[in-house]
Amino acid sequence: MTDDQYQELVQLHWELVQFLGVKFGEVDARFVQVDARFARVDAQIAGLRTEVHALRDDVDLKFQEFRGEVRAEFDEVKGMIRLLDRRVERLEAR
Repeated sequence: MTDDQYQELVQLHWELVQFLGVKFGEVDARFVQVDARFARVDAQIAGLRTEVHALRDDVDLKFQEFRGEVRAEFDEVKGMIRLLDRRVERLEAR
């Protein structure tokens, strides 16, 4: 290998190193963007989970209130049926 060939090879090597350095820098920058995007998505998911849990808790509370109201009304209707049943029994006994 002549000195000129060696110098040309060194120059090509240096250009390749610079080219790859630029490309790796671009890839690194893109990964930074992707990581930031994942962080935003993770934050949005965490926010949605919080909202879903709050909605679920609200629905559970309202459902418990509804059950209580229905139970109270059902107990009231049962009481009325018992009263009516006793009145019918008294009327039948006459």
